[in-house]
Amino acid sequence: FNSWADGASLWCKGGTNKRDYRLIPPLQGSNGERWTGTKGAIGGSYFISSACSDEIAQRILLASNYVFSPEGKILFDFGVEGDTYNLVNGKPVFTDKILKHDVGALNGRRTLGMGLVNYPMVVTWLGWSAVLWPQTVAVVDASLPYNMPQQPSLTGTEAEETELATIMTDIDKYVTTSIDQFIIGQMSIEKDWPKFQAQLETMNIKRAIEIQNAKFDRWKKR
Repeated sequence: FNSWADGASLWCKGGTNKRDYRLIPPLQGSNGERWTGTKGAIGGSYFISSACSDEIAQRILLASNYVFSPEGKILFDFGVEGDTYNLVNGKPVFTDKILKHDVGALNGRRTLGMGLVNYPMVVTWLGWSAVLWPQTVAVVDASLPYNMPQQPSLTGTEAEETELATIMTDIDKYVTTSIDQFIIGQMSIEKDWPKFQAQLETMNIKRAIEIQNAKFDRWKKR
């Protein structure tokens, strides 16, 4: 089965849960292809409701800005220098407070506020891999050539997002309904596919693609 790297460190011989699963790089398909997924360095998300006061919202934004500053990235990835890590040859290295934590290095790091799952932050492989099972790190490194790039988060202007939402609301409903009809045989892939595509064009799918491409072009030039 497929697992996150931290999960793999739990389920193998010598891992936290001391099971006997074996770690392997991505399997090769019938056409010779291999691929695996990666998690982006920026993780977590949250939302501020309209009921939040301006004062509190401003404090939240200030805290978020700090998280992505050089100091904030080190804090959430390695903690406090001299306490949870020391600099060795210019690179942060975890202390025994993390490496010999009662709940293990992986969860000990999280317990002390690093690598949190649901708060936006930057998590580097340097910080993450330092608390993983060595065999897990070796397999992840061996899998690097097969990583499938993660899709970028695209942001448009207010006008673009409004127009896109208007177009895609009807298209999403139509596509969802059509998929069900293709599956149960009410529509035929061979006979009805051209009509399905033509209907998408009538519903302005080309304009939606145009908006997305413009957002992607701006993302590439960032």
